[in-house]
Amino acid sequence: FSFSSRNNNQFTVTSTGQTYVTISHAVLGQPIWIICSGSSDAIFEDQAGGLADNLELAGDFQCNSDGDSLHLIYNSNLRDWVEISRSDN
Repeated sequence: FSFSSRNNNQFTVTSTGQTYVTISHAVLGQPIWIICSGSSDAIFEDQAGGLADNLELAGDFQCNSDGDSLHLIYNSNLRDWVEISRSDN
């Protein structure tokens, strides 16, 4: 499952049980903040080295609490979103 970062730098995740492996419409240096709402149980899957997917995380990230957040920046050399920080509240 994927979502678009076009014209947006902050997202609230409310989906239940979705696994995200791709964020589309990236721009060089673009930061995004993903904020979890409630217990969505959405998972952002680390795709380090994957050819088709574009999330370089420090391991999988699960949105399972209100206020959990993931901060990413797009690196066009890697063609990936790279994790800057996360908060597991």
